[in-house]
Amino acid sequence: MYWDQLKSEFRLLLCTKDKKYQALRRDLAKTSSKSQLAVVSAISAAVGASIGVVAGALVPVCAICLIAVLKLGQEAFCQVKSLDVKIGRN
Repeated sequence: MYWDQLKSEFRLLLCTKDKKYQALRRDLAKTSSKSQLAVVSAISAAVGASIGVVAGALVPVCAICLIAVLKLGQEAFCQVKSLDVKIGRN
């Protein structure tokens, strides 16, 4: 029951503009630029070290890829009628 309710609330947050989560969406939008910079920097540094390229040169490519993956993931999640992800071992 809890897992089903959690999925329902997550869908409400991510896929709608319901007022229930308006304040949370606003707070997430305020802090997203800081967290995006940290994530993109970390990914760029890791990839750069692995392939021998300066991380600064990879930041724009990593940012574009990350934004695309997040947007595609959100759209796919919101289009699925039911999320049948099992928690724990099968």
